[in-house]
Amino acid sequence: MQDDTSKTRTYYGEERSVGELISELSSDLSSLVNHEVQLAKLEMSKMMSVAMKNALSIAIGGAIAYAGLLAVMAMAILLLAFAMPFWVASLIVGAVMLIIGGAMLIKGIHTFKEMNFVPEQTVETIKEDKRWLKNQTS
Repeated sequence: MQDDTSKTRTYYGEERSVGELISELSSDLSSLVNHEVQLAKLEMSKMMSVAMKNALSIAIGGAIAYAGLLAVMAMAILLLAFAMPFWVASLIVGAVMLIIGGAMLIKGIHTFKEMNFVPEQTVETIKEDKRWLKNQTS
């Protein structure tokens, strides 16, 4: 006669030992962790791809805008130079540009700090996996 404490009947009617069940659970858990890692990599890859495209767009746009800004600043200095000494016109235009640039830098830094680089879907599925594992071991 067999010891009933070392065997467990499954839903399919076959009996397996506790060791076999633990081995299967370990294998399933390993597979689950591998899938979670793959999901996290995929999510982070997508985020980085979008971030790199946006960074490139910002760099190119910034360079073009900078060239245009230099031309506009030169024109503003020349126009103001008709009404005041050249150095005063340059100082005024430079101060205005410093104020605008500083405000834009502060806004950009603040927005960048608020960006979320956490792979939300992976975090959620890991929580679900934790609940599943807890139910399996209870």
